[in-house]
Amino acid sequence: MRLLVNKFLSSILVFCICTFILSCYDNKDEDSDFRRILKESGAEVHKKADAAWNQIGGWGEFENDISYQEIISFYVHYDKHFNLETRTKIIVSILFSISNLQTAEGGYIQNGKPSYVRTSQYLTGLLLVIERDASIYNKIPWLDESIKKSAYWLIANTKGWAGNQTLSALITFSLLKDKYAETQFSEHYDFLRQYLFEDFEDRGDSEGFWPEAPKTWSNRLLTPYLQTQIMFAGYYLELNSDPEFERYFLKLLKFFSNIANFDNLTLDVSSSYSYADGDEHFINLTAPVTLIYVCKYLDLYCEYAKSESTLRQHIQNFWGDAERNNYLTLYTDSYYRMYIMLNFESLIVN
Repeated sequence: MRLLVNKFLSSILVFCICTFILSCYDNKDEDSDFRRILKESGAEVHKKADAAWNQIGGWGEFENDISYQEIISFYVHYDKHFNLETRTKIIVSILFSISNLQTAEGGYIQNGKPSYVRTSQYLTGLLLVIERDASIYNKIPWLDESIKKSAYWLIANTKGWAGNQTLSALITFSLLKDKYAETQFSEHYDFLRQYLFEDFEDRGDSEGFWPEAPKTWSNRLLTPYLQTQIMFAGYYLELNSDPEFERYFLKLLKFFSNIANFDNLTLDVSSSYSYADGDEHFINLTAPVTLIYVCKYLDLYCEYAKSESTLRQHIQNFWGDAERNNYLTLYTDSYYRMYIMLNFESLIVN
């Protein structure tokens, strides 16, 4: 009898241990609320883009605008297995874009003419695709030639001030200089970086922003684009260790956080050109990642960055903004504004 009891107790003990281990394993694999919300929104982006896929060669209104093809940056990060269907679509879209949307000089077309920032962003997407799957060269052996042609076009068409478009190009040339042994790429990277330092607008000792207008303008602040600047500058620092650049980024974040209201996710635009003389003094914050960067680099407003309700509202604002611009920002900015936040899960979930 005692032997049976001992066997029974031993069985119970083994069962409990196994159950505990399996429970721990299951909990380990369970997504945090933060990850689940972002994955749900990412799935919506994926669904929306897939529904707009045209087998001729792209997404959305791609036939006359490279912007819609920039969704490749999102796909590279969203599809962790990079399955055959995704890879095939990306290859088809690249082939179409090079043949139909790249000019003879190298720029990519938006609204009927070559666009600096769209060319820069698309090049970044191409470089990320190659980094993810170099076998794409087997289907597009002339891809490097096309990329270099666009890079030289960017060098010849540098913007007249240091704003979000120059920040975008800084990302592109940081990738170009690392991939290709071409002196002009590394020299232009150095030029862009120094240009961003010199044209930065200080507001006091610890705040400032990058201008979105020529030096001849009395007011060079376009407040809504602070979000875009943070989006690009933060991503650049994810790719590069650059303490000097980071000092300017901290100033930008401080300026931004002082005119943002994280209670209702709005931004004071009353000092901005295009808004200062109008009736609209506040706009919605539409780039969720900005709050993450404020928390990470300034250690401020982290309670909002960690709030599920704030994250949901911020993502809702992103979708509202995308709807207003015919979903253009969904194709161009989904990864940089929102989905990159998965990289910061350890910061938020503790």
